[in-house]
Amino acid sequence: MLPGYVRSRAIAVAAAQGLTLTIDDVSVGFGSARLMGVIVTSPEVPGMKATASELHVETAGFEPKLLTVRGAVLEIDGPLGDVVASADRWHASHQPSSGAPSAPAPGDWMKVSVPFVRVAWTHAFAGDGRIDVPDGAAEIVPKASPRLGDEYHFTSEKVTVHAGAAVLGPWRVDLDREVNGARLRVALDPPVPDGPNLLFVHPTAGEETLDVNIQRSPVFRLGVPPALASMLPVAPQQVSAKVHYASLGVARAEGTFEVTLFGVKVAPSPNPVDVKLSGGFAGDPRAPLDLKDGTLAAGPIQAVVAGTLTLADGAVGANLGWKANPVPCSKFVKSSSGINAADLAALGGALGGLGDLGGALGGGQGDPGADMGAGLGGGLGDLGSLGMALGAMAGPSHVSGTLSASGTIVLDASDPSKSSFATKVKNSCGLSLFATH
Repeated sequence: MLPGYVRSRAIAVAAAQGLTLTIDDVSVGFGSARLMGVIVTSPEVPGMKATASELHVETAGFEPKLLTVRGAVLEIDGPLGDVVASADRWHASHQPSSGAPSAPAPGDWMKVSVPFVRVAWTHAFAGDGRIDVPDGAAEIVPKASPRLGDEYHFTSEKVTVHAGAAVLGPWRVDLDREVNGARLRVALDPPVPDGPNLLFVHPTAGEETLDVNIQRSPVFRLGVPPALASMLPVAPQQVSAKVHYASLGVARAEGTFEVTLFGVKVAPSPNPVDVKLSGGFAGDPRAPLDLKDGTLAAGPIQAVVAGTLTLADGAVGANLGWKANPVPCSKFVKSSSGINAADLAALGGALGGLGDLGGALGGGQGDPGADMGAGLGGGLGDLGSLGMALGAMAGPSHVSGTLSASGTIVLDASDPSKSSFATKVKNSCGLSLFATH
């Protein structure tokens, strides 16, 4: 009789919280109970299922004090944003009612320990994107609320993200939830405690924020596999990034970014160069966001970038225009003082390499991503070839005129066939037989 009562009571408590609980077997001992073959689902959070080989409950009198979960597996299917939103709605809709029995004293709240859990999250992003957690652990030690789910800590040392054939990570992840909100930190270089990281803060009220802080680091230390890095012909030696994104409610978001690629090697440039991209955006995230103060720089090349970014409904897109400020042609030839003659070539090659990477990820020859890569490499690469040709023909004192370029970039992740890149070059470069003084 007692095992049957424990089973029915556990199912009823779960149902009151919007959960469907199935149990294969129950055994009851002195001061403890074991629930075996447990499966938990919820119609309010579709695509999520938790299983455990055993739930071991230690009691004092008739009150549970410690729940230990063994053989835990959490399976999730669906876009990350949708699943998180569903879980938040479920949690908010099951607040204790005013007529509920009085809560036990803080020292009597039940603790939960999950020493090991495996998490498999499919279709988390970009169609078939997957998140794997082979070694998670979690614990609930209530301090401000007796309700399960109000407070917990989750950690893993080996989180990996799968995007197509690429595998990113492993990264360390720490997720802490308190009554006033949640905090997620991803360490991109786990052996360095205060190293490159992503920090997401999700308060119960107020603005959500995402901050990316990557101090100057070798690319391979950030969980980027060599196979993926090798797809980028201009792979930098090191990278730094500082990104801030804030969601100020349903109708307002804003952010800034600054990314620098150090030591970009591009033929025919004899020396590595640094390429920096920066800007900001603001507006209603349900509509295109304006890109503000967008710039792209490589040596003396300064390009202005403007347009809109699209982030609504998990889709990523951009409609941008860029324009490089006119640069004297003499800047692209080598002088006796050792001025680098290939900055423009480097910029063209760097952007071309980004396009090539898009083409490789997009599927190869003939795909829109590959076509855009060819356009980037061909259009801007031609600028570099022109600079190198001038350098081969004459010294800077014999070169006159200016060179400038502009273009457009259209990206549509939901329909790559709509992506395109166009460039337009203007130059009045010329050679004089005699140096001007």
